[in-house]
Amino acid sequence: MVMERLRVLVADKHGLVREGICALLQTCQDIEVVGEATNGQEALEALAREEPDVMLADVTLPVIDGASLARRLRSENKKTRVLLLGESADRECIIRGIKAGGDGYILKGATARELLSAIMTVHRGGYFLYPSVAKKVVEEYLSVEKGAAGTNAYDRLSDREKEVLRLVAEGRRRQQIARILDLSPETVQRQRANLMKKLSVHSQADLVKYALRNGIINIEDGI
Repeated sequence: MVMERLRVLVADKHGLVREGICALLQTCQDIEVVGEATNGQEALEALAREEPDVMLADVTLPVIDGASLARRLRSENKKTRVLLLGESADRECIIRGIKAGGDGYILKGATARELLSAIMTVHRGGYFLYPSVAKKVVEEYLSVEKGAAGTNAYDRLSDREKEVLRLVAEGRRRQQIARILDLSPETVQRQRANLMKKLSVHSQADLVKYALRNGIINIEDGI
Protein backbone atom coordinates (compact mmCIF):
# COMPACT_ATOMS: atom_id res chain seq x y z
CA MET A 1 0.00 0.00 0.00
CA VAL A 2 1.43 3.37 -1.05
CA MET A 3 1.22 6.00 1.69
CA GLU A 4 -0.01 9.43 0.66
CA ARG A 5 2.72 12.04 0.90
CA LEU A 6 2.39 15.12 3.06
CA ARG A 7 1.78 18.11 0.78
CA VAL A 8 3.56 21.31 1.85
CA LEU A 9 3.46 24.91 0.62
CA VAL A 10 6.43 27.14 1.48
CA ALA A 11 5.78 30.90 1.67
CA ASP A 12 8.78 33.08 2.52
CA LYS A 13 9.92 36.42 1.13
CA HIS A 14 13.61 35.49 1.28
CA GLY A 15 14.61 33.41 -1.72
CA LEU A 16 17.59 31.79 -0.02
CA VAL A 17 15.50 30.70 2.97
CA ARG A 18 12.60 29.50 0.82
CA GLU A 19 14.81 27.54 -1.55
CA GLY A 20 16.78 26.05 1.33
CA ILE A 21 13.62 24.81 3.04
CA CYS A 22 12.29 23.38 -0.22
CA ALA A 23 15.58 21.60 -0.90
CA LEU A 24 15.48 20.08 2.58
CA LEU A 25 11.86 18.93 2.28
CA GLN A 26 12.48 17.40 -1.14
CA THR A 27 14.97 14.99 0.46
CA CYS A 28 12.14 13.54 2.57
CA GLN A 29 10.25 10.76 0.84
CA ASP A 30 7.13 11.39 2.95
CA ILE A 31 6.87 15.07 1.93
CA GLU A 32 5.96 16.71 -1.36
CA VAL A 33 6.53 20.44 -1.90
CA VAL A 34 3.48 21.51 -3.92
CA GLY A 35 4.28 25.19 -4.22
CA GLU A 36 6.32 28.24 -3.27
CA ALA A 37 5.23 31.82 -2.62
CA THR A 38 7.16 35.05 -2.14
CA ASN A 39 4.25 37.08 -0.74
CA GLY A 40 0.83 36.64 0.83
CA GLN A 41 -1.13 37.04 -2.39
CA GLU A 42 0.89 34.31 -4.11
CA ALA A 43 0.34 32.15 -1.04
CA LEU A 44 -3.44 32.61 -1.24
CA GLU A 45 -3.45 31.62 -4.90
CA ALA A 46 -1.32 28.54 -4.20
CA LEU A 47 -3.56 27.59 -1.27
CA ALA A 48 -6.66 27.71 -3.46
CA ARG A 49 -4.94 25.78 -6.24
CA GLU A 50 -3.10 23.10 -4.27
CA GLU A 51 -4.97 22.80 -0.94
CA PRO A 52 -1.80 21.68 0.88
CA ASP A 53 -1.80 19.82 4.17
CA VAL A 54 0.65 22.26 5.76
CA MET A 55 1.78 25.77 4.87
CA LEU A 56 5.04 27.21 6.18
CA ALA A 57 4.38 30.95 6.33
CA ASP A 58 6.84 33.74 7.03
CA VAL A 59 5.30 36.05 9.65
CA THR A 60 6.67 39.05 7.75
CA LEU A 61 5.41 38.09 4.29
CA PRO A 62 4.71 41.19 2.18
CA VAL A 63 1.17 42.02 0.96
CA ILE A 64 -0.47 39.59 3.43
CA ASP A 65 1.60 38.43 6.40
CA GLY A 66 1.67 34.94 7.87
CA ALA A 67 -0.63 35.69 10.80
CA SER A 68 -3.24 37.23 8.50
CA LEU A 69 -3.08 34.18 6.25
CA ALA A 70 -3.66 31.92 9.26
CA ARG A 71 -6.64 34.03 10.36
CA ARG A 72 -8.13 33.88 6.88
CA LEU A 73 -7.77 30.10 6.67
CA ARG A 74 -9.45 29.67 10.04
CA SER A 75 -12.32 31.98 9.12
CA GLU A 76 -12.90 29.91 5.98
CA ASN A 77 -12.60 26.62 7.90
CA LYS A 78 -9.79 25.40 5.68
CA LYS A 79 -8.00 22.22 6.73
CA THR A 80 -4.51 23.45 5.87
CA ARG A 81 -2.37 23.65 9.00
CA VAL A 82 -0.15 26.72 9.38
CA LEU A 83 3.39 26.65 10.75
CA LEU A 84 4.65 30.21 11.16
CA LEU A 85 8.29 31.05 10.47
CA GLY A 86 9.99 33.88 12.35
CA GLU A 87 13.47 35.35 12.37
CA SER A 88 13.38 36.09 16.10
CA ALA A 89 11.39 35.27 19.21
CA ASP A 90 9.57 38.60 19.15
CA ARG A 91 6.89 38.33 21.83
CA GLU A 92 4.28 40.53 20.15
CA CYS A 93 4.70 38.79 16.81
CA ILE A 94 4.47 35.33 18.39
CA ILE A 95 1.31 36.07 20.36
CA ARG A 96 -0.33 37.72 17.36
CA GLY A 97 0.44 34.70 15.19
CA ILE A 98 -0.87 32.16 17.68
CA LYS A 99 -4.03 34.16 18.40
CA ALA A 100 -4.64 34.49 14.66
CA GLY A 101 -4.84 30.73 14.33
CA GLY A 102 -1.28 29.60 13.67
CA ASP A 103 -0.69 25.96 14.61
CA GLY A 104 2.94 26.46 15.47
CA TYR A 105 5.82 28.91 15.48
CA ILE A 106 9.41 28.05 14.68
CA LEU A 107 12.48 30.20 14.22
CA LYS A 108 14.37 30.23 10.95
CA GLY A 109 17.49 29.36 12.90
CA ALA A 110 16.06 25.95 13.84
CA THR A 111 17.77 22.75 12.75
CA ALA A 112 16.50 20.55 9.92
CA ARG A 113 15.40 17.95 12.47
CA GLU A 114 13.43 20.55 14.43
CA LEU A 115 11.72 21.85 11.30
CA LEU A 116 10.68 18.38 10.17
CA SER A 117 9.43 17.58 13.67
CA ALA A 118 7.40 20.80 13.68
CA ILE A 119 5.82 20.03 10.31
CA MET A 120 4.84 16.51 11.37
CA THR A 121 3.49 17.74 14.70
CA VAL A 122 1.13 20.33 13.21
CA HIS A 123 0.09 17.92 10.45
CA ARG A 124 -1.05 15.42 13.08
CA GLY A 125 -3.20 18.07 14.72
CA GLY A 126 -0.77 19.15 17.41
CA TYR A 127 0.81 22.50 18.16
CA PHE A 128 4.51 23.19 17.91
CA LEU A 129 6.36 25.97 19.68
CA TYR A 130 10.12 26.37 19.41
CA PRO A 131 11.59 26.34 22.97
CA SER A 132 12.45 30.05 23.13
CA VAL A 133 9.07 30.83 21.57
CA ALA A 134 7.27 28.68 24.14
CA LYS A 135 8.96 30.72 26.87
CA LYS A 136 7.51 33.93 25.41
CA VAL A 137 4.02 32.41 25.27
CA VAL A 138 4.26 31.29 28.90
CA GLU A 139 5.43 34.77 29.92
CA GLU A 140 2.45 36.30 28.13
CA TYR A 141 0.07 33.88 29.84
CA LEU A 142 1.52 34.63 33.26
CA SER A 143 1.34 38.36 32.55
CA VAL A 144 -2.35 38.09 31.67
CA GLU A 145 -3.02 35.95 34.73
CA LYS A 146 -1.22 38.42 36.95
CA GLY A 147 -3.21 41.29 35.47
CA ALA A 148 -6.46 39.42 35.99
CA ALA A 149 -5.49 38.64 39.56
CA GLY A 150 -4.75 42.33 40.13
CA THR A 151 -8.15 43.33 38.78
CA ASN A 152 -9.92 40.80 41.00
CA ALA A 153 -7.97 42.04 44.00
CA TYR A 154 -9.12 45.61 43.30
CA ASP A 155 -12.72 44.41 43.13
CA ARG A 156 -12.32 43.00 46.63
CA LEU A 157 -11.47 46.40 48.07
CA SER A 158 -14.19 48.25 49.94
CA ASP A 159 -15.39 51.58 48.55
CA ARG A 160 -13.52 53.37 51.34
CA GLU A 161 -10.31 51.46 50.60
CA LYS A 162 -10.60 52.42 46.93
CA GLU A 163 -10.88 56.08 47.93
CA VAL A 164 -7.84 55.77 50.16
CA LEU A 165 -5.91 54.03 47.38
CA ARG A 166 -6.66 56.83 44.93
CA LEU A 167 -5.67 59.56 47.36
CA VAL A 168 -2.50 57.79 48.48
CA ALA A 169 -1.51 57.21 44.85
CA GLU A 170 -2.07 60.91 44.17
CA GLY A 171 0.52 61.66 46.83
CA ARG A 172 -1.78 62.85 49.61
CA ARG A 173 -0.47 62.63 53.15
CA ARG A 174 -2.29 60.74 55.87
CA GLN A 175 -3.55 63.92 57.57
CA GLN A 176 -4.87 65.27 54.26
CA ILE A 177 -6.69 62.02 53.48
CA ALA A 178 -8.19 62.02 56.97
CA ARG A 179 -9.61 65.53 56.43
CA ILE A 180 -10.92 64.76 52.92
CA LEU A 181 -12.68 61.54 54.00
CA ASP A 182 -13.60 62.76 57.48
CA LEU A 183 -11.70 59.94 59.15
CA SER A 184 -9.13 59.75 61.89
CA PRO A 185 -5.47 59.46 60.79
CA GLU A 186 -5.34 56.07 62.53
CA THR A 187 -8.28 54.79 60.46
CA VAL A 188 -6.60 56.01 57.27
CA GLN A 189 -3.42 54.18 58.25
CA ARG A 190 -5.38 50.99 58.94
CA GLN A 191 -7.25 51.24 55.62
CA ARG A 192 -3.96 51.80 53.80
CA ALA A 193 -2.39 48.74 55.42
CA ASN A 194 -5.44 46.61 54.57
CA LEU A 195 -5.57 47.59 50.91
CA MET A 196 -1.83 47.08 50.46
CA LYS A 197 -2.19 43.58 51.85
CA LYS A 198 -5.12 42.81 49.53
CA LEU A 199 -3.23 44.11 46.49
CA SER A 200 0.05 42.43 47.48
CA VAL A 201 2.01 45.67 47.23
CA HIS A 202 4.64 46.71 49.72
CA SER A 203 5.47 50.37 49.23
CA GLN A 204 4.15 53.79 48.22
CA ALA A 205 5.89 53.42 44.86
CA ASP A 206 4.18 50.07 44.26
CA LEU A 207 0.81 51.63 45.05
CA VAL A 208 1.38 54.42 42.53
CA LYS A 209 2.46 51.93 39.86
CA TYR A 210 -0.61 49.79 40.54
CA ALA A 211 -2.93 52.80 40.33
CA LEU A 212 -1.37 53.99 37.06
CA ARG A 213 -1.42 50.51 35.51
CA ASN A 214 -5.09 50.03 36.33
CA GLY A 215 -6.26 53.50 35.33
CA ILE A 216 -7.13 54.59 38.87
CA ILE A 217 -5.09 57.77 38.41
CA ASN A 218 -3.60 59.48 35.36
CA ILE A 219 0.12 60.01 34.95
CA GLU A 220 -0.22 63.71 35.80
CA ASP A 221 -2.04 62.83 39.04
CA GLY A 222 0.72 60.64 40.45
CA ILE A 223 3.57 61.94 42.52
